Amino acid sequence: MDEGPRNLARLLLQLSGEEHLDIQQLAEQWARSDDEDDAQAAVRALAELGTPEARAAIVNALTHAHFEVRRTALNVLAPRSDTAEKTAILDRVADSSALVREALAQVIGQQAWPEALDVLVSLLGDRRNYCRHPEHQRRDEPAYQVARTAAEALARYDTLPPQVLDQITTFLADDTGAIDVVLHAMLLDLLTCPDHPTAWTTFERGLTDVHVVGNADENLYPLRYAAAWAIADRISQHPLERDLVPWEAVTAAADHFDAQLAAPLLLALGTQLNVDSDAATLEALRGPNASDVRTALALSMIDDHEAAADMARRHGLLAADHPFLNQADDLSAGDTELSRWPLSTRAREWLDGLRKGADVEATLLWMMARRTGIDFGVSKFIPRALRRNTSVPITTFAEMFGME
Repeated sequence: MDEGPRNLARLLLQLSGEEHLDIQQLAEQWARSDDEDDAQAAVRALAELGTPEARAAIVNALTHAHFEVRRTALNVLAPRSDTAEKTAILDRVADSSALVREALAQVIGQQAWPEALDVLVSLLGDRRNYCRHPEHQRRDEPAYQVARTAAEALARYDTLPPQVLDQITTFLADDTGAIDVVLHAMLLDLLTCPDHPTAWTTFERGLTDVHVVGNADENLYPLRYAAAWAIADRISQHPLERDLVPWEAVTAAADHFDAQLAAPLLLALGTQLNVDSDAATLEALRGPNASDVRTALALSMIDDHEAAADMARRHGLLAADHPFLNQADDLSAGDTELSRWPLSTRAREWLDGLRKGADVEATLLWMMARRTGIDFGVSKFIPRALRRNTSVPITTFAEMFGME
């Protein structure tokens, strides 16, 4: 098998492994090769053999000189690993290659090993920076890809224990130096669902986060937006925690001129209106940046359309004859994602006229599509996605070669 074209020899080795032929000695020899392609082929062949001796050879490959071989060994070993093999895999947390550490986070997430949670938490602090073109950016925007992958892995667990949630909270509280705002936003999202009431303090702090990103003509605050969406989601999922909600901060930020911050908090106010039309919430809808569109967005969170219309008229939130409140006819579909709202011709015409709006119009149309089953041209709209001004990307040589 050592003779002939090398690619063919590698293929034959892997096929022989699949057929469980006696290639143990040859595969072990190849797995120690300085040629990373030979070594990877051998590791895959050993994985097909699956014998204790073959798996022991794969464990040895976890310390191969070439990172691609270590990464391949890690990926093939993880699915059926025993305790000793898991220990060897988790030791790669200190690997010199960011790509191996990233692969480690991925396999932990795939396997959801409880004993690996501490490893994932430690990888949140990995500072391998994959930031694109810093010389062309107005601001420093770190991209800690290994840490992001660790956060994605944490999100794959059905539940996270309180001590891990506390560690995430502590991590988010430390904003010294440059931070990866995408990573922090991902971690905020992890605090949305669990039974962890102290998350409210973290969300409130996030609403005033000072980390700004964007090009020369934009100022974006991703952590403020992530905190706002976390608040809106948690209010819906934990209605018994309403007394813990930082309502003063929520009502203030809901009237912010930044639409990406205001939109989710208007939804949060709408959730509150569904329960209690208190004075503070109503006043928040009459602030300096109030508009019919913003008010309609908050009202769209009320499940009963008639109740929403009655509230709007009773408290003067919208004009009594406003198209959004009109109920002359019903164009809505029979099946809707959320509680169904009837939609009149006048209301649809008003909503259709909002499609090019630059404030919270897209979020309102997204909500109304879910209430009415009508496509308002927002099928591809992702309300939580950070909306940036478009620019032409530049690809560097580092990116072409994996930035390793």
